Amino acid sequence: MKQAIQHYNGLYGDQHAVILPDFVQIERIETRSPRHKWIIKPHVHAHLFQLFYVETGNGIIWSDTGELPFTSPCLLLIPENTLHGLRYITEASGTVLTVSASFVDDLTAKTPAIGLEGGHIQVVSAQNQLRWFAYLKTLLDRLEEESADNLPNRECVLQSVLTAFLTDVFRYVRQQQVVETTPKNRSLSIYRTFQKRIRQERNPQKNISQYADEQSITAVHLNRVCRELMQKSAMQIVYDYFLTEARKYLTQTDYTIAEVAYRLNFEDPAYFSRLFKKQTGLTPKAFRQVQPMPTNVLDLVK
Repeated sequence: MKQAIQHYNGLYGDQHAVILPDFVQIERIETRSPRHKWIIKPHVHAHLFQLFYVETGNGIIWSDTGELPFTSPCLLLIPENTLHGLRYITEASGTVLTVSASFVDDLTAKTPAIGLEGGHIQVVSAQNQLRWFAYLKTLLDRLEEESADNLPNRECVLQSVLTAFLTDVFRYVRQQQVVETTPKNRSLSIYRTFQKRIRQERNPQKNISQYADEQSITAVHLNRVCRELMQKSAMQIVYDYFLTEARKYLTQTDYTIAEVAYRLNFEDPAYFSRLFKKQTGLTPKAFRQVQPMPTNVLDLVK
């Protein structure tokens, strides 16, 4: 029997979902990998972009098309919904930066010249760019320090430093030759495009046939892809996006329920409330009353 791909709405091995689309998290490679005996099984992260800053050690990163070796110092860039796994040949040290894919999309949309091509895993060697690599470490350290503190305008500083860090990385990648692999897995490509279109459109009235038509496939095909990769229907993937957005507004703003619905482009606030209760078991009002304010987020509410 074909084994389902492991997929996470949070970090590897975590069962709880992260708060999207404002999530940013920094941790040491040494924090999580040893618990898994330095082997991270192939899996997919929904909605998350990851960057591994590898200071020491070496290993292999798996993708759907094969293996890519990496040797420190280097960066590993892993776009959202990209099948990947890691095996460290030697114990490694460094930092893992995980951010909402929507933040990366917004950044590259504002500055297309730095956008990464292909949407695939990239290994970026820094062996001949040690000063640049050290400079990136100062930005990561600043992000980590700011994340740990609760100082005034914390979100503004986090957003600014994160923008500077990712811009520098993406700009460098566009200028350098990198080791890369182009996904041949058609299903993953379809799914990633579907996810991106949901975020771009933000239209809860749009039906699955319309999403499928954009990729010249049928709604049945799109549903099959979603069930294969995520064990969910295409419609549930759409619901998940809007529920994630709704949770953000309900926990981080004082908008009324109707205002939240309209900001998410629902034509009928009553339908939004019914959908929210059907999917979560709570009305939007009840959810807001029982949920604490989230942590480890960038406040990007506009």
